[in-house]
Amino acid sequence: MYRSLQLALAFVTSLLASEVILRFFRKRKTNQITKSKITRILEVMDKEMLARNARKPPEIWNQVIFFPDDTTWFDPSLPGGKPTAELLSYFENSKLCIQICLYLSSLREFTDVILQKRQEGLCIQVITDYDTLTQHNNFCVKAFIRKGIPVRAKNTGTLMHNKFIIIDDEAVVTGSLNYTKQAVSKNSENVVVTTDQRIVVKYKEEFRIIWKTCEDVDMSIFR
Repeated sequence: MYRSLQLALAFVTSLLASEVILRFFRKRKTNQITKSKITRILEVMDKEMLARNARKPPEIWNQVIFFPDDTTWFDPSLPGGKPTAELLSYFENSKLCIQICLYLSSLREFTDVILQKRQEGLCIQVITDYDTLTQHNNFCVKAFIRKGIPVRAKNTGTLMHNKFIIIDDEAVVTGSLNYTKQAVSKNSENVVVTTDQRIVVKYKEEFRIIWKTCEDVDMSIFR
């Protein structure tokens, strides 16, 4: 009887030991796979960051621009700093898409750049405020609609007061600036340009949310 108990205990102990050893190796294998996956993810992220930096060098695409523009910036013969030209250069250097979310836009030079990008085949989306669209000089938006660029707004009785533009899903241009001649030539304004993906991803999500809640507008709204 005693011998039988010994054998049974040894058998159970052996089973338990085998299970412990098996779990140990399973855990080590899982850890190795996890580390391997993490390493691959980090490698992909590094490659993506290098590619993004090649397209949009951080020293250029992480800037602050202040207004007013104290030069007649639209006359290239005049010397001096040209903050408006610097701002427009970011849109001129876009390659894939431009998502515009602006309260008010009537700056003709901005309109020209966006229409040129549309002609080059870039995807353009525009969100604007309903009241400014119908009651103010929203020259840019009218030009966009005429050229078939999708424009959305929503008559909610509250302001869509955002002023940000996403470029190529990789950079955000944002700040206090409305894209008007008054703002760039006379007002004290600021614009921040960044490729920090912690920030960019939040603006992309906000644009998606606003876009879904707005409705398409066309030229009939101005009649």
